[in-house]
Amino acid sequence: HYLPGVFEVQLDGGDEHVVTLTVALGEQRADASAGESKDRQVHLSAHNRHVGCDGGANERFKRALVVAADDFVVDRTVRGQKLASVIAGYPWFADWGRDTFVSLPGLLLTTGRFDEAKATLHAFAEAIRGGLVPNRFDDYDDTTAHYNTVDASLWFVHAAMQYLSESGDRASWDRWLSAACLKVIDAYLKGTDYDIKMAGDGLISAGSHSTQLTWMDGACDGTVFTPRPGKAVEINALWFNALIGMAELLDETDGATADHYRKLGKRVERAFIKVFWDAGRNCLNDHVCVDDHGNEHVDQSIRPNQIFVVSLPRSPLPLTKRKLVVKAVASGLLTPFGLRTLPPDDPHYHARYAGDRYHRDEAYHQGTVWPWLIGPYAEAVLRVGKFSDRAKREALDTITPLLETLTGGGDWPSLGQLHEIHEADPPHRPVGCIAQAWSVAEVLRVLRLIETS
Repeated sequence: HYLPGVFEVQLDGGDEHVVTLTVALGEQRADASAGESKDRQVHLSAHNRHVGCDGGANERFKRALVVAADDFVVDRTVRGQKLASVIAGYPWFADWGRDTFVSLPGLLLTTGRFDEAKATLHAFAEAIRGGLVPNRFDDYDDTTAHYNTVDASLWFVHAAMQYLSESGDRASWDRWLSAACLKVIDAYLKGTDYDIKMAGDGLISAGSHSTQLTWMDGACDGTVFTPRPGKAVEINALWFNALIGMAELLDETDGATADHYRKLGKRVERAFIKVFWDAGRNCLNDHVCVDDHGNEHVDQSIRPNQIFVVSLPRSPLPLTKRKLVVKAVASGLLTPFGLRTLPPDDPHYHARYAGDRYHRDEAYHQGTVWPWLIGPYAEAVLRVGKFSDRAKREALDTITPLLETLTGGGDWPSLGQLHEIHEADPPHRPVGCIAQAWSVAEVLRVLRLIETS
């Protein structure tokens, strides 16, 4: 806990004060008049205008979110090219593919930072290998990336389609971005590393009991706590969304591929309900796998992964079943600070996130609350409610405790950021990283969605 000094400033009440602290590394003293603070204020003002910080009940929340979002956008050099990327969380995460593309719509598209969004997509597109975008880059070698995820590539496709929709940048789409998305889909169709492949029913299967390829990737000392091998529910929601979304975009330029993807989407839609729908409990199974002896195993854990089937723009479920999914998630997983990763009555539920690394990693996705999941939950509420005024009020209510936290209020006031995770049991103590990109990104994205839909 390095403490370089203590700075005290007397602030008299009633007046507005601006206090600037300038910090630099190296032997040269920082020039407090260099204008960097003013430059940042100028570009933050532009982002504020795009978000709609022009008065209204939510203006203070949006301004705080724009500042928080800016903290995660960084430069990344890939094969000598200076591009952009997103730090997943402070103080110990680097830029991770999955986190980057979950966060990109909120951090960069909602705020109008289209050039940086394009540069981020380009950075990862340049590093696609076997249809996989990197799980993370190597901080010590800009020519090296690490690949061990099934969902990062599908989140990349989703973010790319969102980028085109928000920016209207058809030139980049036609020149290189569409090709990168097609590369991902083609690899998943034919099969690629980590046993990622499309099964005969059209669904994506991946991994084994010794791998952690989805976002629930907790592992320690050779133990994988939530391996989720086989067909995982959110992976196939992302897969369906990618197929149908790309078919829509390719209609005018490549009709044959568009028709192929649409037919695959129909196959996925039929198989999805058959494989994942639990008619007895009116919710979705988490994942289904087949063991070495050909026996099928169905994981019926109530997990938040099913909410993506409702929140994504294109869903393989009919509206009646989507409403039931939202109800199931709300009843067992919804908290003021995000969604639990297991309900309290599950035998694997961990109420607290504490102890040594092994026990913390064991609890990581076994009950622990994740704020970023409030984004897809709130969007699911909006979608099943057909963006009615009632649905908007409900969605806003779900994110308000985090908005209050961000601006120094509520039970766990912060210094302008949102945590990575909270403990599963009340009072939901914040733990993990003190600042997490997708926590901020999803709250910002949904707040803007509520206001503009």
